[in-house]
Amino acid sequence: MTVNADATTYTKAPVVRLTATDLDLAATTTVTLDVDLNNNGSFADAGETGYMTGTLTNGVALLTLSPALAIGTVGIRARVSDKAGNERTSSTSSLQVVSSGAGYTATDRTQQVDPFTGDALLQRGNLTVAQPLDLDQSPGTAAGGNPALV
Repeated sequence: MTVNADATTYTKAPVVRLTATDLDLAATTTVTLDVDLNNNGSFADAGETGYMTGTLTNGVALLTLSPALAIGTVGIRARVSDKAGNERTSSTSSLQVVSSGAGYTATDRTQQVDPFTGDALLQRGNLTVAQPLDLDQSPGTAAGGNPALV
């Protein structure tokens, strides 16, 4: 049994990928996630064992953690039972939920050019291009017989 989760995430409800490779698993099996909410190395505190359950289908499950986690570091492990009732437990994976904070500042990078004194090539707005068409694709009017659109 393997638990794959991002080591660091900004979302309080991250997606956890579980994979199990055991020839004795049913095609669909219930998987139980234990979450060490206070990161003390024990899953014995209230609400940690059996944090949530999901379905392992053909050895794979994608679970969105619910209820949402708080900011901080947690440990996650998974448990699954095979057809004979033998329970397997994964090793513990560490997941850190961080706050986005004010680390990302939005800055307007739009060029500001005065239309009367600035460079006309940098102006924003509509662009109009005119190109005469030679619809009969001839080298001149003599070869095409002076065609006209009617």
